[in-house]
Amino acid sequence: MNCLSFINYTDDYSCIAKDILCNFSENDKLIIFLNGNMGAGKTSLCNAFGNVFNVFDLCSSSYGLVNFKQGSRSVIHSDFYRNTFSHDFFDEEVLPLLHPSFLLLMEWVPPIQLIREAVHLSITIRVNDDQNRVIQVSKI
Repeated sequence: MNCLSFINYTDDYSCIAKDILCNFSENDKLIIFLNGNMGAGKTSLCNAFGNVFNVFDLCSSSYGLVNFKQGSRSVIHSDFYRNTFSHDFFDEEVLPLLHPSFLLLMEWVPPIQLIREAVHLSITIRVNDDQNRVIQVSKI
């Protein structure tokens, strides 16, 4: 998978999350960067990813920065809307949570290579004039 594009007509992202994740094995270490305007659906898509791994209580972590949930896979969610991403923060607060296999979801962070052995994806969500979401996924 190099690039995928979806148009979402509802607020249900479950099929999109499954379609993206089916391209990877259950042992892959996944880091997903999600970007888009406020209200575009980044956290809703994060919840859909978490649901695939039996994590049903992800919420925006704008106030706590990092949420760790254990489902059938470790799911770590970070929302940097109120803060700027730094490698020091990543090394001290996020890296210790990355137990194989993991899914790291990072909102409001420009896509960068963080861990050599992990798969890195960039997802951009754009809201059209008709309120449909255009979701672009690319491997970095």
